[in-house]
Amino acid sequence: MSARVHLIGATGRVGRRLARALSEGGTRIVPVVRDAGRWRALGLPGEVRVARLEDGRGLAAALADATCVISTAFAAHTEAVLAAAPPSCRLVLTGSARRYGNLRDATGQAALAAERLVLASGREAVMPHPTMIYGAADDGTVGRLAALIRRVPVLPLPGGGRALVQPIHYADMCACLMAAAARAWPGPAAFAVAGPTPLPYATLIGLVAAADGVRSPLLLPVPARLARLAGRWRPGIARMLEDRDADTACMRRELGIEPMPVASGLALMFDGRGA
Repeated sequence: MSARVHLIGATGRVGRRLARALSEGGTRIVPVVRDAGRWRALGLPGEVRVARLEDGRGLAAALADATCVISTAFAAHTEAVLAAAPPSCRLVLTGSARRYGNLRDATGQAALAAERLVLASGREAVMPHPTMIYGAADDGTVGRLAALIRRVPVLPLPGGGRALVQPIHYADMCACLMAAAARAWPGPAAFAVAGPTPLPYATLIGLVAAADGVRSPLLLPVPARLARLAGRWRPGIARMLEDRDADTACMRRELGIEPMPVASGLALMFDGRGA
């Protein structure tokens, strides 16, 4: 790991957890954020620099002395980061595993376009594409699912919840980003990062309920045909019919990360240590 890392998106859900892990590991952080106050509220050390990703000149100034940049910002900002970062610095740029899906929404399209930019750049740049990230009450995936499970006795599920998911815990996501930043890359690369094994969405619901100590709701299968129709207005519904598993061979080989089982990650989440 470089002695110093410029961290874009340091106050976001992944960014602030990564900042803490880097700091605890002895790495000096240069947080590149929109709001310096939000960074200072975290109570972490770091030479904060304020820049907007839409401001190319300001971003270039914030990254002028960077030797290693990790960005947890939305993949749509990849072009701006590539343009602003010094040519010789190492880049770790967060993508999204939606890039692999057939139902490419704006996130998937942006991640695919970002990957193409990275691979065409010829730079020492790597783009990990995470699957569903979970592990904290404020996440927009499992945390929101847990809140729903507590409220409803019956949960409609497109296709009966048979589609596969492969969530990755925040701790493993941060470990992937740190490992990517710690090694030299002979050229640009992109690959998926995910949990250890895929599981049906219905199984995930049962695991979440058990970890949270609540009764699992009755699962009401919604025919795929109806779910696809509803997906015209709510794309997230149609996505629940699509397998969202990922090949982790490259992650394990290139980064040396063995992700924790979902049950273990949920245990951390619900006893408060995953926050």
